[in-house]
Amino acid sequence: MEARRWKVEAGRWKEEGRRWRVEGRRKKVEGGSWKVEGRRKLEGGRKKVEGGGNNLKYRSRRDHPLLTGAQRRQKTKLMKLQNLIISLVGLALLLGVQACGPAPDDDVPAGVVVSTVEHPEWSINANIYEVNTRQYTAEGTFEAFEEHLDRLADMGVDILWFMPIQPIGEEERKGTLGSYYSIADYTAANPEFGTLEDFKRIVDGAHDRGMYVILDWVANHTAW
Repeated sequence: MEARRWKVEAGRWKEEGRRWRVEGRRKKVEGGSWKVEGRRKLEGGRKKVEGGGNNLKYRSRRDHPLLTGAQRRQKTKLMKLQNLIISLVGLALLLGVQACGPAPDDDVPAGVVVSTVEHPEWSINANIYEVNTRQYTAEGTFEAFEEHLDRLADMGVDILWFMPIQPIGEEERKGTLGSYYSIADYTAANPEFGTLEDFKRIVDGAHDRGMYVILDWVANHTAW
């Protein structure tokens, strides 16, 4: 009875051993397949590197397989030459701009008028402040603006530049207010802002504070 049990047990182990041999062969076959797959992926990776694949961004230029040492040195020389040419062109342009100036009288072609305007000394490097009378205060008048002269002087303003203060034409007017540059009378003040005497008082006040006053005056923008 005992001998029969051991015989059955031995048969079971023999069967188990046969199963493990089959499993081992299967694993060996699968291992070979994985080995082949690994070789295929490695070969594909090499081809990507040689063909300039995306993984090149993780490689330094020195390790780039398509550039030899001589080619890298040649490329560096070309880049230095390109930078030198750009610098020389920029220097030439700078010297050309600096060399530009008023042409001598002998070089001026016939019929060409050369400007002889000389800007006054007080206008050079001055701080100019533009004044829009209508929008500057809630009242939109000369009298209301006059109260701000001290503040503007404290700000370091040198010149008050007034947009047109003359009367605005009625015919073909843009909207209800019209354009400042649609001037009806160059010698009068817009009654919406105040009187000419009100504006003269602003001018006197600006002069008392060391400021100058200029007017935006465009001769060819007239009313109908």
